[in-house]
Amino acid sequence: GIMASFEPKKTTNFFKNIKMDAGFFNGQGLTNPTDFDSYKDFIGQIFMKPVIVASHLKLSGGVSILYGGMRQFSNSVFRLQDKGGGLYRYEADSISTVPGDKLPRQYYGINSQLKWEHGWGNTELRGEYWTGIQTASQFTSETPGTPPIITGTIYAPSYIRNFNSAFFVILQNIHSTKHQLALKLDWYDPNTKVKGDQIGQAGSNMNAADIKYSTLGGGYIFYIDQNLKLTLWYDRVWNESTQLAGFTSDISDNVFTARVQFRF
Repeated sequence: GIMASFEPKKTTNFFKNIKMDAGFFNGQGLTNPTDFDSYKDFIGQIFMKPVIVASHLKLSGGVSILYGGMRQFSNSVFRLQDKGGGLYRYEADSISTVPGDKLPRQYYGINSQLKWEHGWGNTELRGEYWTGIQTASQFTSETPGTPPIITGTIYAPSYIRNFNSAFFVILQNIHSTKHQLALKLDWYDPNTKVKGDQIGQAGSNMNAADIKYSTLGGGYIFYIDQNLKLTLWYDRVWNESTQLAGFTSDISDNVFTARVQFRF
């Protein structure tokens, strides 16, 4: 791929607090060992560097976009259709698309960070939100790393979903930069057109790949030195209650993590 950046260095420049990156890239991301189509993704961001908005208060943020797609391999693509009466169903589209067409991968994001520097310790608020259209397969909303195959040379059909996701973080230093408490709320909804009780309806063709997950996590971070960090963290994870077997209520998948990271 190719990328261009704009980041003025002169302090007198009107855009000195702005950074812009834009480029066209091959592949489907880090999950893809090889590039299986010739389509290029446009990725760009505009970011405002931290600026002082009040005494000891700094604000930064930006907007991002990924506008691209991936190749259609099978003869049909499944799209979610509103059948009325609260019923949504994936139906095959074999008329408007053919193998070789470009299926959408379009992500739009916004983020912001607010930092308050005070005597007891820094307080930071961070937030990020994404929405868009994702092309994947029936049983996962992840971008495939290789062409999806059912068996032999028979390709699996693609599924197109509208999604959104977000995270919000509060970071609080405890009287020094070495000790920090954190609280994080995030969610990922791979199919925003339906609610939990609509997933698993007879004939809907929906499955666990359409379930929304939300997480509330918190923990303690100890910066032992510049290169060593200890994290103790607990995540409370919720999933939508659906009509799918095994997901009619919240499953037990909370996670406690103890991690030591060394940077070199």
